[in-house]
Amino acid sequence: MMALTVAVEVDTFAIDGRSFDRPVQPVEFFPVLGRPTRSGDFYTKPAPWGHRNNQLHVFDDLGIVLNEHHATRCIQEVRFVFNTEEAIHPTTCPFAGSLLLGGLSLYSDMPEEAITPPRLTLTNWLAGEWFSKQGSIYVALTCKGQRRPGQRRTKRRYLVDVSIAWRHERPAADGAPQANEQPHGRLQVCAGCGQDLRDDNRGDRCPECGTPIPAKNATMKSS
Repeated sequence: MMALTVAVEVDTFAIDGRSFDRPVQPVEFFPVLGRPTRSGDFYTKPAPWGHRNNQLHVFDDLGIVLNEHHATRCIQEVRFVFNTEEAIHPTTCPFAGSLLLGGLSLYSDMPEEAITPPRLTLTNWLAGEWFSKQGSIYVALTCKGQRRPGQRRTKRRYLVDVSIAWRHERPAADGAPQANEQPHGRLQVCAGCGQDLRDDNRGDRCPECGTPIPAKNATMKSS
């Protein structure tokens, strides 16, 4: 098992010194991560006719999941799994490398209140859900209470997974990438995968990763 070193800052994301500053093809990650143990469509809901769901590239021994966008075929999200039982896309093994988030070292079973990176501002938008969108890198964290046999979850929450994403773009008719066009010039961003969403999706779930989109606390930004 490789012991990877990951560094995430406001505008930089690097794995073992190799920078990833934009969505790239899955093969761009293979020199650093090796080949995935499994790849494919692991979503329970089938894609609409004539389309396909996002493809997941799972590195079970590393605790890493790459999310390939269905249209651009580029990696739009890199997820580091710290709790294999609670993650939305679990891996066989938890991430065991070094992940520095804004100068703070993250680890398995890290309590939620200890996740205070000195160089990144995290915003709490739902219970146990945190995000940071200060520069070109979008960060989302999920924390959950521990399960106890016959009891409810503990009130104290612990780190489950960390998602690193970039702004999603789709190819234009001429093949050049362009930003998603949204009504009223507004974009809504999923805190789970960084996907840009239409305003009228508030209160539903992200069609890409299933993360709930709160009706009142949705993260909004100008296009």
